[in-house]
Amino acid sequence: LLQRLHLDPRHMLLNARSFKLIQLFFQQLDVRNMKAIDDVAFVAFMQMATDLHDRKILQIFDMFDVDGSG
Repeated sequence: LLQRLHLDPRHMLLNARSFKLIQLFFQQLDVRNMKAIDDVAFVAFMQMATDLHDRKILQIFDMFDVDGSG
């Protein structure tokens, strides 16, 4: 799944279509409509969508969790 997000290799940026896809994933995972996803939901999604191990998934979560709110 993540390979299909078409990162621009020069800048590692998402194109508009990939951004929209991630936005839709986020909205589906935000079941409480709090504009946030907790680590449990993120890990569960990433386990199904990727072949990454939990440690790597949590590293990715920490990169997105810029305010440390979990």
